[in-house]
Amino acid sequence: MGKGILFAAFSAAFFSSGVVFVRFAYQAGLQPGAALVLRFVFAAALLVMYLWFSGSWVRLPSKESLGLFILGLAAYTTLGVTWFVALSMIPAWLVSLFSPFQPVLVILGSWVFLKGDFRPRLLAPLSVVVLGGVLLFWQPFSAVQVLGLVLMLVNLVVYAAYVLVGQGMINRRSPETAVWWVFCGAAAGSVIYALGMGQLSFHFAPLGWLWAGCLALFSTVLAITFFWAGVRRLGPARSAIISALDPFFSVCLAVGVLGERLQPQQLIGGVLIIAGVVFVRMWS
Repeated sequence: MGKGILFAAFSAAFFSSGVVFVRFAYQAGLQPGAALVLRFVFAAALLVMYLWFSGSWVRLPSKESLGLFILGLAAYTTLGVTWFVALSMIPAWLVSLFSPFQPVLVILGSWVFLKGDFRPRLLAPLSVVVLGGVLLFWQPFSAVQVLGLVLMLVNLVVYAAYVLVGQGMINRRSPETAVWWVFCGAAAGSVIYALGMGQLSFHFAPLGWLWAGCLALFSTVLAITFFWAGVRRLGPARSAIISALDPFFSVCLAVGVLGERLQPQQLIGGVLIIAGVVFVRMWS
């Protein structure tokens, strides 16, 4: 169990590092569309090499592969586009603190649309999460674009739909192979987005390639690899609890590395959100 906890914690840390790598990539001159394309193209290439050399590749039925590709093309592309563009408009810590709402929407969506079991004791931690959100957004932020907040709200809804629809599509024999097909769809969708927005340009500082590679390797491939390693040892429930460290790590990186600042009230709201989500995941 010790290794499982460590793997899940590493996964959360790797996922959270994305806010830093994306900001550094923007500073190197990458546009959101180009950064999105490089992330998924590099991630798909790295993951398929890992699967091939480790002997973990599993040939999936054509219909299943196509479904996963379409899932990545539609949902994962939207998630990536909204996240990348929002990160260019609003502070990284604010983007990160949207993530605790994701499991809350998934639980509510499962209850409403899939007729899942909704336990009354979940109301308390959900209320804590809502209170944290009120504290976080109670005062207007200076120099924050409303469009960035709207994009993250769209991101939340699409994420919940992605999980509810895709939970039965990830092949348990080889979840990494299934994720690779999702990456391929996301890469195709990212190219379409970047071409449509005129952002498929690779004229940026050489450091941009380094940050794009770090985003693909650490925040995408390693994050998912460690996540599934943790799931195999802990099970999905315990792994979900540990993954609640993701927004905590993201906020710490945004403040410590990027130099962004939090107001005391916003800090309390963030702590309440994280605490509420931990209880939600423990009691689900």
